Amino acid sequence: MTSSTHSHVHSAQPPPAAGHSSGRFALILTLAAAALFAFAVFSFTLRPAPEIDLDSVGADGEVAISFRADTAAVWLPGACLNVSWDVTNAVEVALNGSPVLASGVREVCPSADAPPTLSLVLPGGAARDYPLNVIVLAQHKYFLLAVVGALGLLAGAVVFTPPAQRVIGALHARASQGIARADGQVSTTALLLRTEQILRFVLLAIVALYLVLYLGVALARIGYPFELEWMEGASVDSVSRVLNGQPLYAAPGVEYVAPIYGPIYFYASALVSMVFGVGFFPLRLVSLLASLGCFAVIYGFVKRETGDRFAAVLGAGLFAATFDATGSWFDLARVDSLYLFLLLLGLYLVRFHPSPRGYIAAGIVLSLSLLTKQTALVTIAFILLYCLLSQPRYTLYLLAAMALLIGGSTLLYDFATNGWYSYFMLDMAEEQGIVGTALLGFWQGDLAVLLLAVLLMLVVIYRQLASQSFIQARFYALLAVGMLIASWLMRLHSGGWVNGLFPAYAALALFLGLGVSLIVRLVRDLPIDRRSPVVVALYLACLVQFVGLLYDPSPRIPTEQDRQAGSALIQHLSRVEGDILFVGHGYYAALAGKPGYQFGWSMNVLGGSSSPNALALTGAINDAIAQQRFGVIVADNATFLHEDFEAALETYYEMELLPYVGTEFLPVTGMETRPTYLYTPKSSPG
Repeated sequence: MTSSTHSHVHSAQPPPAAGHSSGRFALILTLAAAALFAFAVFSFTLRPAPEIDLDSVGADGEVAISFRADTAAVWLPGACLNVSWDVTNAVEVALNGSPVLASGVREVCPSADAPPTLSLVLPGGAARDYPLNVIVLAQHKYFLLAVVGALGLLAGAVVFTPPAQRVIGALHARASQGIARADGQVSTTALLLRTEQILRFVLLAIVALYLVLYLGVALARIGYPFELEWMEGASVDSVSRVLNGQPLYAAPGVEYVAPIYGPIYFYASALVSMVFGVGFFPLRLVSLLASLGCFAVIYGFVKRETGDRFAAVLGAGLFAATFDATGSWFDLARVDSLYLFLLLLGLYLVRFHPSPRGYIAAGIVLSLSLLTKQTALVTIAFILLYCLLSQPRYTLYLLAAMALLIGGSTLLYDFATNGWYSYFMLDMAEEQGIVGTALLGFWQGDLAVLLLAVLLMLVVIYRQLASQSFIQARFYALLAVGMLIASWLMRLHSGGWVNGLFPAYAALALFLGLGVSLIVRLVRDLPIDRRSPVVVALYLACLVQFVGLLYDPSPRIPTEQDRQAGSALIQHLSRVEGDILFVGHGYYAALAGKPGYQFGWSMNVLGGSSSPNALALTGAINDAIAQQRFGVIVADNATFLHEDFEAALETYYEMELLPYVGTEFLPVTGMETRPTYLYTPKSSPG
């Protein structure tokens, strides 16, 4: 042992005698362990029981399904529950592979890889499987992580019991006498210090692993010539219109349906497409660079706030680790990564550059974020409240910049598009439904994925308030509320998916970095034998948090079979005479040399809506079908076709199934759907 280590050991003060304070702390840890375990149990078991209710399934929409379980979760694989089902007009019905009657109740015993599954053979021969998402607690990694966390708290409680404190006191007495012996044995204090160093190294290594995993997946699929997610092609269609000098927003029609997002991502991608050509690659490149920008801004936030590079790396690394938990969405040809990067950058400017120039720059960047994806408005509203309370003399500069950019662009776009810009940017959001299960599911399930970060967020804000750092506390409290509510609202929408968790997980990653630095700083001046156990426990908790996010990257990368199936589909469609209408996919028609109809965003207008614009679009499609305007109509399944023109399809077109083998050509993320049905004109309609 070095002389410096000896000096630390000898100068350390003995811990206080075990007494009432340690007993109270042990009780607090025990209660915390019980609360964590109860939270985990109730979060899963009190969820609504899973159910599937579909009124219109099959080519003609004649099959109806009701399938439900009587509980949301079971404790162990093989534990049983009851399921009930009621199916009308299916040719065959099977439950977990065994034929059953069209309706009934049966006890099933699921596992994580074998959920209760109702299998149907529809009229026409198509087969469909409908699994219920019953949670098996003993096989659910987030429940197991909560159990491990509760056991860790219990272990901590044991450490603070009076008998354990007497043992620790005895060990400390030996350490203070210089336990480093001639035979080379290492003191407890030195062992704890070495454990700290090892854990720091392990955490840095796992952050590097997550970055390598993400970049490996992103680079492996950036050049894939087909959709990674079923709406990517619609983004490419929008960029193509920009490059062709056509309006991005226009009245929805058979020829084109506009996106429901702002124009910034499409313009940025158009600039990159001018270099690389139209396709998926330029859009994915924009998203990839934006996601790396998100990591950099989170790192910069923590580093600027704390001066702690290690904590800053952990914060950025945690967000990188959520790649799979957010649907492997970072690098997709979608607006999300660019919107989040601009939002984080704007928040950074607000926090660290309170000046006229800084707030003008913040107003510009936040406006660009809002003009990329409207969800930014939620967070911006809370941050504006912070600005008014804490930096009122600079807030006018920020508001002026935002008013000029957002207000001016809205007026210009509405004038140029006869109001269609506001319809797609604002009115469409009001027409989306609400998913009731997400009201609590976000708080119980989505946030539990980053449980340590949630706890550290509370610690950070409490400490800022306790130390009377009110400006700092206002900023981070309002940032947390704004980012969490933004994600919650996105999860509530009927079209929302896990990519809506971007802002919440970015904020929690930021708080993880701030929290780690705060706790290490709070115990810095304690004697080593009291400081080091706290730091080791903190690093172990971080390690559990990171390990809980590990994933297999291979399912997120398309296979050669996917590529071949896509090429075969495009080649087949290129031989079709006449135009092609793709329902639910964009850009594939252009790949087949039939670019006349850019219909990829159509589901945002249709989707069962009875709004005037949806009805007008449905009527236009009916007319086009009756005129047999298309050489082929391609759809994923009948539920993607509005019920008001299914009758016209049956009258004027005949259907065939596209041949696939297994799961080939399914997207690697998002909705698992692919072009399935080909409708070709009948020679004799009727």
